[in-house]
Amino acid sequence: MKLDDGHVLSGRFKLDYPDQDALNKVAEGRVQILPAKWNLMYSLLSILRTRGTSIPIPDDAVFLHFGGALKPWHGWSHLQARTLFLRHQSNSGWSDVPLDMPRTYKQMHQCSHFHFHQRRYLSALGWYLRYLRSKTVHMGEKVRLRRAA
Repeated sequence: MKLDDGHVLSGRFKLDYPDQDALNKVAEGRVQILPAKWNLMYSLLSILRTRGTSIPIPDDAVFLHFGGALKPWHGWSHLQARTLFLRHQSNSGWSDVPLDMPRTYKQMHQCSHFHFHQRRYLSALGWYLRYLRSKTVHMGEKVRLRRAA
């Protein structure tokens, strides 16, 4: 079913990406499809889960779009993506900004997997223990809020 303005404004539908949905509506009928080199999509989380060692980046690539939760500026990201990001960051106004470290329990879990696949087992164990502690606190808070409601 195609959503028109009436459907969207009715409030009966949840828009997962309202900013993108709004842009799609504004640009409707005025879109030109560009060659893939203008928006090469990569999921670093998928690459991490499949233990991929390289990212195939064509020489004519214009924009790399890292979709998903794992980004090249995360300290536990795919080595090739992180190296590429750091090379470009060093020539920018943000050259002194450090890579993000895990803050949420989901990020800690990703970081643990990254270190494990890099055969850094002690670091993987440390991040896994942080993940368990953080998730336990998070789940306890959810239970407490449910009981209070």
